[in-house]
Amino acid sequence: MLYILFSFVKSITLSKLTVSLRALRCRLSLWNSALPNIRPHYAVKCNNMAPILAELQRGGVGFDCASVDEINRVKKVGADDSDIIYANPCKSSNELFRIRNHTIPYMTFDSLSELIKITEKSPTTKPILRIFVDDKGDARIPLNKKFGFRIRDIDELLPRETRARIYGIAFHVGSDCTSVRAYQSAFDTVKEYIKVFKHRKDIFTPELLDIGGGFSGSSEHNDFFKYELAPVIQENVSSLPFKRTIAEPGRFFASEICTLHVPVIGRKRGSITLDESVYGIFSGVLFDGFKPTFKCISRTPYTHLEKFTIFGRTCDSADVIANDVWLPKEIGESDILEVKNIGAYSWVSASEFNGFQLPEVNVCENACPHASS
Repeated sequence: MLYILFSFVKSITLSKLTVSLRALRCRLSLWNSALPNIRPHYAVKCNNMAPILAELQRGGVGFDCASVDEINRVKKVGADDSDIIYANPCKSSNELFRIRNHTIPYMTFDSLSELIKITEKSPTTKPILRIFVDDKGDARIPLNKKFGFRIRDIDELLPRETRARIYGIAFHVGSDCTSVRAYQSAFDTVKEYIKVFKHRKDIFTPELLDIGGGFSGSSEHNDFFKYELAPVIQENVSSLPFKRTIAEPGRFFASEICTLHVPVIGRKRGSITLDESVYGIFSGVLFDGFKPTFKCISRTPYTHLEKFTIFGRTCDSADVIANDVWLPKEIGESDILEVKNIGAYSWVSASEFNGFQLPEVNVCENACPHASS
């Protein structure tokens, strides 16, 4: 009886998320070859796994943090305060109080009230103005509805009695942007601000330019990034008076470094259910517009395919991972599906809704994908 029970338990396959540190280093190598003079500050909100943060820290990357928790995470893997930009344009007084003993060099703001708050609560920090830029409709996930100080309101910042000084400019063209014109438009807006601030040395020092994130994480866009976008960025940066330039890539590093293996736990006519959900590791389907691709790795080769709806394991009827997915006709319980490129905005926003635990994580060294790109 014990042997039968052991055999049954041994046959159960659980979901597993594999993180490739080798693939991460490949992405960092691509960045350094294309933009060697622009230090990336990884957007921790994209994927906050400690092994990823630690590998990037070893590679000389800084960090874009949006909260005290994220600051503490990168400090635990060896980052110094000088490696961090607190790039949340609206921070609570409580958050600023909690980092009162840190010496974070830069914080972003996009309103006069936030500038005053930073100056009063964190007087050793240098405020960076997050400006509104037009993504030209080319960002898959626009950010300009919520973030950014508009140049039409510049008079709010000019005649001030406060001693607050602005030490740079930051922008973000929107997430997952593969458009040169969106970045060029952003740089043109930066130049407008430089003209306005040119004769206001009492309030503006062009110390730091932060060109934000938005860079695609797909290797399909490697040539675009290296041979089209990077030269435009380099040309514009060299024409501006800032002492140093940083960026805030997130999905650029994280997207392709994670692969999920997930078992099928049930089948009905025209649908299957996976041992995961949109409340778990597929949270990017809800929050990031992620469109996963599936490969059945337990049933090959196969000759007949059918379309299936793929449901998640929770008791919510909205837990639909994907529709009209071609899979082997005979697929059933215990078959395994592989989902690649699931590293960005997945683990970090996953929950244990309905009491389901997150998948086992396996950190490994494997061959660098797309090495020829």
